[in-house]
Amino acid sequence: MGSYAEGVQVERSWEWPPGYRIGSCLAPLLIGAVTASLVVPAVAAFDLVLGLPPRQVTDFFSIFFSMTIAVAAFFWSVVLIVPAIHWMLLLGIRFDGIARPGWSLISFGLRNGLHAMAEAVALPVIRNTWLIVIYFRLMGAQVGPHCYIGTTKISEPQLVTIGRGVFLGHNVTITGHLAERGGVQYAPVRIEDGASVGNDVSIMPGCLLEQRVTVAASTFVPKGRVLGQGRLYAGIPAKEVLPPNPNTDGRIAT
Repeated sequence: MGSYAEGVQVERSWEWPPGYRIGSCLAPLLIGAVTASLVVPAVAAFDLVLGLPPRQVTDFFSIFFSMTIAVAAFFWSVVLIVPAIHWMLLLGIRFDGIARPGWSLISFGLRNGLHAMAEAVALPVIRNTWLIVIYFRLMGAQVGPHCYIGTTKISEPQLVTIGRGVFLGHNVTITGHLAERGGVQYAPVRIEDGASVGNDVSIMPGCLLEQRVTVAASTFVPKGRVLGQGRLYAGIPAKEVLPPNPNTDGRIAT
């Protein structure tokens, strides 16, 4: 098998435009403003139906401002508070073996339920923004600079390392645990610099994706696999495929 990198120059640095981080952090304000713009007319219509006295313009402005701040604060609080609770639930937990019945499994269930709740109500909205990078860093994941994270499905993030310039497509699943042998087994996952992971890829515990590896969409990477540097993998389970035509730009569908 030839190397995916042979004869092909692929840009691996996801440099965000100036102001992207600030814009990402302010995105909840925009979401709040949109929500408030729907609430204000609803309040006016409600008053009209009930025959209440007309409100002053300043009243509607206050409603709009309060709703905007409240919605934005909700998303910011998810990014900050969920990781804080996550770390409290990690107290006394060791990841060097199999979690047996007791506090380890209780903590496991609570942590996954907490993340599932955040994933249901907030994370899809901030996915693809710098806020999702902040969230997973606070949850314990080591995330390098210039990464694109298009997924919310990273479990046991404290066991996940993502290098510089990594691309993670939509709905990529990365898990640091596996239920087997009567308990929950943990193992770290490492994705090295310049790796590109397509949509709907599943990466199991103990995997290593070396530098500039490319994983095609909908690929399944079994536990403990090492995907070699600069190569292209696809299929269920992941198998190395022939390098792309050097006359093309070498990209695959993500």
